[in-house]
Amino acid sequence: MTATDTSAEIRIGPNPRRIRGTWRGHTVVDTTDSLFVWEHLYYPTWYFPLADLRGDLVANGDTFT
Repeated sequence: MTATDTSAEIRIGPNPRRIRGTWRGHTVVDTTDSLFVWEHLYYPTWYFPLADLRGDLVANGDTFT
């Protein structure tokens, strides 16, 4: 893979930190088991286990950035 390669493979790695996310005063995610997923060459995205998400606050198919 080169610095200009945009067709990089997806890489996955553990995130060593606890992640807690809130929305409108409610905790939506609280986990120590998230993963870094590099879908792009330069920066990762967090992926969370479904068990650590408040399903009643996140509609099916919603994404948050």
